[in-house]
Amino acid sequence: MCEFISCAEHTLMSASPGMPISVFCRVRPGPDTADIVVSGDRTVAVKDPSRQVEYEFAGIFGESAPQSAVFSRIGVPSIDRVEDGFNAAVLFYGQTGSGKTYSMTGSGEGDGEGLLPRCMRDLLVRTRRWTDARVVVSAVEVYLDRLRDLVEPERSGDLVIRDAGESRVDNLAEVQVSSWRECAAVLRSVAANRSTAETDMNADSSRAHTIITVRVNRRLEHRTRSSRLMFVDLAGSEDVARSGATGVRGKEACATNRSLLALGQVINALASGAAHTPYRDSKLTHIMQSSLAGNCAMSVVVTVRGGNSRETIATLNFGQCALRVQMRPVVGDRVESVADLRAELQAQTEAAAAYSLQYAAAQEELVAMAAVLERVRAPCPVCRADAATGEDAELSENDNAAAVDESSQAFANAVAAAAEAKRQKNEEDLQSALASVAVLMDRLRAASDTIARQSEMNRLLADRLRMFEPASKH
Repeated sequence: MCEFISCAEHTLMSASPGMPISVFCRVRPGPDTADIVVSGDRTVAVKDPSRQVEYEFAGIFGESAPQSAVFSRIGVPSIDRVEDGFNAAVLFYGQTGSGKTYSMTGSGEGDGEGLLPRCMRDLLVRTRRWTDARVVVSAVEVYLDRLRDLVEPERSGDLVIRDAGESRVDNLAEVQVSSWRECAAVLRSVAANRSTAETDMNADSSRAHTIITVRVNRRLEHRTRSSRLMFVDLAGSEDVARSGATGVRGKEACATNRSLLALGQVINALASGAAHTPYRDSKLTHIMQSSLAGNCAMSVVVTVRGGNSRETIATLNFGQCALRVQMRPVVGDRVESVADLRAELQAQTEAAAAYSLQYAAAQEELVAMAAVLERVRAPCPVCRADAATGEDAELSENDNAAAVDESSQAFANAVAAAAEAKRQKNEEDLQSALASVAVLMDRLRAASDTIARQSEMNRLLADRLRMFEPASKH
């Protein structure tokens, strides 16, 4: 892994080696899938009247593959990447009615739950272990090559694609979520605002491309880690003669096909290493530029259905081309400015001084407690006098037992009882003092450990300052 530090940007970055886009194929169950043959877990073949074409991908999800299998193969590695600070994206591509939306969002909860909700559940569980984690969700739709905010549709007129370090949509509503309940509410709103309609090929056909972006920020020591997870549900390529799309539906189909053509041209340019990549030929590819350009761990799921071998072959050809695109995701950990580092070093130095004062005070208190222990352990003069009186009384009784009357015996008993009470009181004081010493020792150890940690933190901050200060002088 190659690593470098950009002092001007105060960003620590590490790049992974070149990796191809991971392409998977999913076959929708149906009565017309005889022309699609799955061999093992990586090969799929398509039959047409004159030939049989085979394709090999990272994985094949056959007709009986459950939603959980898609999550295990694609979702878990994507969340792992996001946790490590990399960007990740999952793109669903295929003809209309082939199961793209079902694969991404699913139908309800349980076994039918799709990749997106499963990933969000996993991500939100992981963020509970992170420091100062922040998860923000946004959703945009590309409809007739226009942008629509799917969280707050009334903001759609203000949406603009900007290229400031990464391509992103400005003025897009973003919702912070910290629990699955909050996230589920956002996803339900997004689903309700999507553009869908019935066609001859799909009772609930997506009429636009949907892009859901999850941004994750978390605090690490002396830096902030930001990563992005994107889910792209592309509207299906559509043969208007077969789908029966006319009027508005026909315009939607034409706009979808044009943007998919632009996406295909971008993928071809990236796969062939062309000098120019036409990202701006459509809003879809413009929004996805940051992911497609390489700074992302990307997975593509090509979905197919039986009954139209020409469309199936075109879909699988897109996946085969995507396999040749090399991605180089990087993790960018943003560190504080030199001024911030100096301020933190000053604060930590003051904190270390305060802990040192507490340590010294605890030591003085321990010395005082030791003196108390010494006094408690030493027999008191009264106890010694009482003991002597008891001995004299015993001798007197031995020498002249008959001379000791009843009142003298009572006095001797009273002296003995007083001596025992004092002994018990001294024992209680001793135990209390010992407990206090134990507490003080714990405080001293804790203070000592804290001072050691503060010193190490100060050393690291000072090293960081020395790293950046030469660059800041130029």
